[in-house]
Amino acid sequence: MKIIHKLTLGYLIVSLFFMIVAIVGVLTINNINVAFDELSKENIPVVEALENVKTLGLKMGLASSEFAHEQDEMAAIEQNVEDEIAISVRIIIGVALFAFFIAIVLGLYISKSISDPITRLKNAAEDISKGKMDTRVDIKSGDELGILAAGFNQMASDLKQHTDHLDALVTERTLALSESEEKFESIAATANDAIIMIDNNGKIEYWNDAARKIFGYSKQEMINKDLHLILAPGKYHNAYREGFAKLRMTGEGAAIGKTLEFDAKKKDGTIFPIELSVSALKLKGKWHSIGILRDITERKKAEEKIIKLNEELVRKSHEIQSVINSLLSLVIEDKTLEDILKGALERIFSIPWLNLESKGSIFLVEDEPDVLVMKAQTGLSDINQEKCSRIPFGRCFCGRAAQSHEVQFADSVDDRHDIVYEGMQPHGHYCIPIISAGRTLGVIGLYLKEGHRREQHEETFLAVVADTLAGIIQRKKSESSLKESEERHRNLVNFSPFGIAIHSEGKIIYMNAAGANILGSTSPDKFIGKKILDIVRPDYHVIARERIHMQEMGKVALPLEEVFVRVDGTFVDVEITAIPFAYNGKKAMYGVFKDITERKRNEEMLIKNIRLEEADKVKSDFIASMSHELRTPLNSSIGFSELLKMGSVGELNEKQERYVDNILASNQFLLTLINDILDLSKIEAGKIELVIEKMSVPVTIKETLSLIKEKASKNNVLLKTEFDPELEFIIADKQRFKQVLFNLLSNAVKFTPKDGTVTIRTKKEGNMAHISVSDTGIGIREENIGKLFQKFEQLEPGISKQFGGTGLGLAITKQLVELHGGAITAESKFGEGSTFTFTLPIEAKKRD
Repeated sequence: MKIIHKLTLGYLIVSLFFMIVAIVGVLTINNINVAFDELSKENIPVVEALENVKTLGLKMGLASSEFAHEQDEMAAIEQNVEDEIAISVRIIIGVALFAFFIAIVLGLYISKSISDPITRLKNAAEDISKGKMDTRVDIKSGDELGILAAGFNQMASDLKQHTDHLDALVTERTLALSESEEKFESIAATANDAIIMIDNNGKIEYWNDAARKIFGYSKQEMINKDLHLILAPGKYHNAYREGFAKLRMTGEGAAIGKTLEFDAKKKDGTIFPIELSVSALKLKGKWHSIGILRDITERKKAEEKIIKLNEELVRKSHEIQSVINSLLSLVIEDKTLEDILKGALERIFSIPWLNLESKGSIFLVEDEPDVLVMKAQTGLSDINQEKCSRIPFGRCFCGRAAQSHEVQFADSVDDRHDIVYEGMQPHGHYCIPIISAGRTLGVIGLYLKEGHRREQHEETFLAVVADTLAGIIQRKKSESSLKESEERHRNLVNFSPFGIAIHSEGKIIYMNAAGANILGSTSPDKFIGKKILDIVRPDYHVIARERIHMQEMGKVALPLEEVFVRVDGTFVDVEITAIPFAYNGKKAMYGVFKDITERKRNEEMLIKNIRLEEADKVKSDFIASMSHELRTPLNSSIGFSELLKMGSVGELNEKQERYVDNILASNQFLLTLINDILDLSKIEAGKIELVIEKMSVPVTIKETLSLIKEKASKNNVLLKTEFDPELEFIIADKQRFKQVLFNLLSNAVKFTPKDGTVTIRTKKEGNMAHISVSDTGIGIREENIGKLFQKFEQLEPGISKQFGGTGLGLAITKQLVELHGGAITAESKFGEGSTFTFTLPIEAKKRD
């Protein structure tokens, strides 16, 4: 029952009881009024008479016993009436009290039936806020409180799932952090150098075991203690305060990024020398500093001893140590391996007593186990870098050092120097192998002045550098391998050109940027949590469900084509491959998909093109067939017209002769058009064959000129030739050569006004023959040059009517030239003339 119904029923019951009380009261009062009315009707006259008699008796001094008796009866009646009224009043009060009691009980019951569930809900909410996620409310009533309790329980269940998920993530991140901390602790604990970290207030917050050994203080004694007040002698305190104030504000300071030597104080008060490298680190917005220091007491003693023996040796030793320390500082600065190697070369060449050439390189073994790859160099020429970029083990000095694990020395370029090149200068070599655990990691190759003498202390120094680099290379390669592996896998997915999505239990749990882009969004997160079917076009849902079922069966879904739905509702064709795998302990499907819209479009275009080619071939075949059919009657018509013109069947009058001329001219024009169409269709259908033969260029040109000479004379156009004596013969199809030349000459004569000139030039260039036809005609507008060799194209409006022509000559000319393996070009200046040049191979070959 709903709460409103409960309250309404309570109000109705209480109202009913009060109504009963009111009805009883009204009835009782009505009965009293009736009794009074009856008593009044019966006894008022008697009373009045008694009063009168009494009054009269008093006056007369008389009394009557009869009247006294009547008076007693009246008193008894009045007493009965009063008793009846009292009883009625008690009944009304009793009923009213009973109704009031019932109302209180009913109110308490209704209140309890509402307040108790609310109280339980409140208590449950407090339990949830205290972290008791298993709290539930057992209210099974069908009213609003029951509905509220069910919603509360569902909310608590969802909240518990979310909390459990967060707890799992926190646990996972905590384990990862713990593992990272363990690695750091392991490295720091086994380090020979003290590693100390101080916070923004100068208090120690990390103290490794090496620090304990060096200073004598335990970790418990030093955590949260002021580093400098305990470990630094008093002479450094003022400088420390100034330097640390700057460091804590800016992360910069005189000691940051450098390797310095100081005096330090042990627990027993002993002052001893240390070597310190300090770097700044910003954590939670505040600058901290990390110091890596070592006890250099023994080294200092050795240095002092060496100084006493030989100051020069001390200086050299200091320089050697500085190089080694600076190499180690490069690692602390987190530089790349290539930068460290380049820095190593710079530091080696900074040693003045080595007498090096300031030229050299460092090789590493990378992708091939027996090949050195140059990774850093200084002072090498381009050809030197090219020749020595990759050196197999055993070849030249560096390869021998790598193979033998021994230093290779040469004071000049001798027969052991396998790699030589033009312009190589005389020099010597130190090639020092970089060895770790008996395995060659690389080689240091240094150039020496020719005649340099081999020195043991030089080799010792270089061997120390090589050993230091071995440790650095091993460490960097390990770090790089781990980082590259993580980055590679991340990039393979995040930056893959293909869409990649992971879905589990029918929902998308990962989408890369390419996938989001294919689906019309820049945000991959937009798809997280969506059902996989939401991005699949409805008519492909059956296929998608089958693929999800294959996921559950652990099977690989072969590549197939689907249609996805973009965020804007449009469709995109995709090809998708799905592979099952385990993701967070659940079965999942790794889907790789790509947009094949362009491919589908290209396939459609290919089909259309094939159809168009087939249609074009059918058209060409039809035109070729029809041209043959048309040529036969045209030849007959031309023949009969010529017979009529010659008078073979009788003399013609002037009008008849004019008509015959018109018939003959029209037939010849139509025959030319049909021949052009036939040639064009043959070329396009691939049915034309070249008859390759050796031909004389000048003779063939003169033969062609004879065909056009009459037309040129009629227009008063001068024909000129300029032959290159070196271009005598070519191998080509003579008939087609003449056809090309005739087309160009016909156009030149046709478009050249009277007294103009048409010039033919030949020239040999290499293995090509150049033939050009120039005229002084009307020329061609620049914007029309591109239309010249197109079929049925007229360049100017009305030009066909004025000069005639089919618009096919140049198109056929171009294709005939290209059949020979040549090309044709045109140059023109409007109003001044044009030049058409075609080039042919000196020896043309048949084309399939």
